[in-house]
Amino acid sequence: MINGVIIVARKLGDAVINQGFLARCAAAPHIQWDVCCRPDFAVLFRPLENVRDIVCARLPVGGNRPYGLTEVNETWSAIRRLRRRHFAFSLALIGDREERWFSRFVGAEERIFPQWASDHPIRPMLGGARIVSDPGAWYVPKERANIYDALSHLCSQLCARFPGDGSRSVELSVPHARVRSECGRRDLSGIVGLHPFASQSGRCWAPERWREVIAHLKLRGRPIRLFGAPWERPRLLGMVRDLLPPEVVITQSIEGFLHELGDVSLLVGGDSFAVHAAYSRRVKTVMIAGSNDFSIWRVPGGEVVWSDGGCARYPCYDRPVCTGSDAEYACIRSITADQVCAAIERALPGVF
Repeated sequence: MINGVIIVARKLGDAVINQGFLARCAAAPHIQWDVCCRPDFAVLFRPLENVRDIVCARLPVGGNRPYGLTEVNETWSAIRRLRRRHFAFSLALIGDREERWFSRFVGAEERIFPQWASDHPIRPMLGGARIVSDPGAWYVPKERANIYDALSHLCSQLCARFPGDGSRSVELSVPHARVRSECGRRDLSGIVGLHPFASQSGRCWAPERWREVIAHLKLRGRPIRLFGAPWERPRLLGMVRDLLPPEVVITQSIEGFLHELGDVSLLVGGDSFAVHAAYSRRVKTVMIAGSNDFSIWRVPGGEVVWSDGGCARYPCYDRPVCTGSDAEYACIRSITADQVCAAIERALPGVF
């Protein structure tokens, strides 16, 4: 048995993608994983059969703030705990400066992370100061622009590097989570889920556009669920006033949201974790893309609605120069409700 550790310390969407990567790696059962992640992410990894243990800490990775004495103590406690396990390798799936820094302290025999090609579209998101060659990096060519394609490539390399005894072939074509509680897709319910909010303003579609989509769905008699975090409930209720009853507004924990996805046939959301979570549960998706390069984060088989809005700086990779101007977030705000409804119909024919 080969023991590895994966470092999952960035945003929630990244954590969901990491979960899918580990689920794919379950095709190599001779590799057992420990996960080092933020405490609120642990729920994503507990159901995976190839995860042995989860070490929780709020790490100084991916811009996590605030970061004080409590977080420093958590980090060093996690490092000491991980070092005692003498891993064959550590893995970080973005490979920026902070992840590489942390992986040095884990003390694994081999450190693994992607070395993105100099012209790979993910590069602008990492920052020029973080483009550093390293012996532990595994090369990812620009042709593998999509994160799911890139991670499939890394999974192939990992299984070739640690091949096991050959008693079981590695099936890399299965993209979805092998989860104890999720064995195949449930019957389609016809429910359309909407997840309107994202962590950055440049990824948020206008509330009045969401109301237009809801009105179109209501006109066709389609069941709707509106999703958000617990603290977003007042905003969601305000958005659907006089359109939907409060009971269809679902604001639960991450675990609760993942459970509720079991009743949804299609999820419509922004460029955020919800779309990736839906894909991991085999729910059809429509992504309303904002200022990022949508080709990086598009889920396989999912619909994407996007526009540059006439902005010469598109995509700006969540570093908008338009904030406060008359053309603020023109890219996502130029997307119409009719475009989104057309994408919903393509994803789930017969909705309209």
